[in-house]
Amino acid sequence: MRKLTCHKAPKYWISTLAAALLIWVSLHGVSMAQDSGPARMDKASTLYQGQATPLPDLEEIERLLDGIVQEFPASDLAVSIILQEKIQGLDVAAFRAQLSALREAGGASPVDPALAGAADCIIRTLAEKPLADVEIQFEVSPTGDIVGLPVLTAPKVARSVHRQFFFAFATALESCAPFLNGMEGKQYTVQNIQGDLTLIGQSTAQAALQKESQPVLKALPSLQPVQESGSAETESALDLDKQAIRDIQARLSVLGYDPNGIDGVMGSGTRGAIQAWQASQDSPATGYLSASHLAALKTQSEAPLQSWLTIPDNNALYNPPPPIPLGPYAMSGNWRYTTNCGASSKVGKFEIRGLLNVRHVGGNNYAGSISNSQGLRGRFKGTLSGRRFAGEVNWGLLYGRVQTRGVVADQKLAISGRDSNGCSFFAAKTG
Repeated sequence: MRKLTCHKAPKYWISTLAAALLIWVSLHGVSMAQDSGPARMDKASTLYQGQATPLPDLEEIERLLDGIVQEFPASDLAVSIILQEKIQGLDVAAFRAQLSALREAGGASPVDPALAGAADCIIRTLAEKPLADVEIQFEVSPTGDIVGLPVLTAPKVARSVHRQFFFAFATALESCAPFLNGMEGKQYTVQNIQGDLTLIGQSTAQAALQKESQPVLKALPSLQPVQESGSAETESALDLDKQAIRDIQARLSVLGYDPNGIDGVMGSGTRGAIQAWQASQDSPATGYLSASHLAALKTQSEAPLQSWLTIPDNNALYNPPPPIPLGPYAMSGNWRYTTNCGASSKVGKFEIRGLLNVRHVGGNNYAGSISNSQGLRGRFKGTLSGRRFAGEVNWGLLYGRVQTRGVVADQKLAISGRDSNGCSFFAAKTG
């Protein structure tokens, strides 16, 4: 029987085969890495130059994206491409639309789809038409946001109708931002040419050298300056609550008219701010609002108001917590009060401090005892209606009865008001 023997291969053959195998793996590994999904996506993103991308490059991008979907169907990249999401700065949906439009136009650049989409948004948001000589400039950042504030560049002497359109247009821009898909990093000039608005876009790096024009806005309804006279009657018809007054005060403030606080109270500071704003609108400066005044004020102030509200302290003024609830438990107890009487009051000039004990006696009614720093004692009774308090203090035969009217604060148990002697008073609950 023959004996089988195993011959060992020479060592140099083993080394040669190992080296060849390493070279093969290295070459094919590099090739496979270069042909992976992420690598193809990187190449597609590099090729894409927005609306300036030529048709051959768009078709190459299409081939790369379709290859990812076909060869790596279960990958996250393939799913994102199928869903036409934005990947590495390439908006797949916008790219597909751009390629389709170029093919339909025979390779010639069609109307910019990004500008068309922006135009549709602005048209839906804007409801005014400027005069023929209006011109506004604005800039879009590399991230698609509006840089700073737009600029009203024409006419040189702007009337209220131009200013009102300017603020309305600024509001529309903020509402429609961000502007992407080729609009990034450009300056734009809006002009009114033969009844239609035209948007002229310029690269910020070459603004003085090249322009590309796109009609974006259709003729819109005319806007008239606010000239009607506001009155106590027109403002009463608006039925303004405290939040509505806070809104008005905030809007006046962001436009540069100081209402002396944002507290929901239509005081002298707010009246003065309304007067100043009305004067700027070529409207009678009555200090009272009408429906058209309020609409114009909201249009002009919307964009700066939204920016102002991003500051937490401002937002807390504009949207304070709900008023604390009132009722028998909240109102019953001890209250310290101070009464200040001026020289023109019925009792002359002096200050009185005292203590008021309040108890609930049914319904909205309260009663109790009162004492003051002059050593007087009396009886008290009153009624709470909403946050308004009406009461009467009986000091006896010597000083008689004194009526009081006040308002309970929204965020603390405190009452401020006046009495029938012409004195002001403030009371705060102590327990």
